[in-house]
Amino acid sequence: MHYSRMIENQLDVMHLPFVHYNTIGRGQRVVVDGPLVREESDKLQVWVFNRRDDGTPPRRAAELPAPTRPPFLEFLFPNLWQNRISEDVRIVVAFVPVDEENARMILRFYQRFVRLPFLRDLVNRLGCWSSRYIANQDKRVVSQQRPKRSALRSDEHLLRGDGAVLAYRRLRDERLAQVASRSTPSRREV
Repeated sequence: MHYSRMIENQLDVMHLPFVHYNTIGRGQRVVVDGPLVREESDKLQVWVFNRRDDGTPPRRAAELPAPTRPPFLEFLFPNLWQNRISEDVRIVVAFVPVDEENARMILRFYQRFVRLPFLRDLVNRLGCWSSRYIANQDKRVVSQQRPKRSALRSDEHLLRGDGAVLAYRRLRDERLAQVASRSTPSRREV
């Protein structure tokens, strides 16, 4: 899969109850308030507010209270993502392009709630196994996306809950434009 689709998948807070209905999306939290997305230079910070459908419409990001906790998701441009599950559990992924259409995910699972050597190793292995299982749930969907590469301007219809995906696309588009302007010689250079 193209790295842009893989990254967007990790920033997509709307897909959880559907793609991961039996893992991290359990609980039928199908309504997405926000999400709250902050851009800081080359960093995106995302606060997730998924909830069960109680009949009230989703709130816009501007209607959400200022966060009092660290962001759940962080993305450091161009290719590093972190999911802060709790203060003691995190998943970090590096997206590494292999060629023009494919990339690999290098995933690390971090925990510090179990410190006894044998139990710590067992928990770490279970964390890696479950992360791989969840990534494979995503792969079945992401690998079918067309076009393979995402773009800021496309025929795709993003929703309000896709705020983090849209922020990523804007940031990526800006960086690609900067690279293109540096690699195009000016008239004086020609």
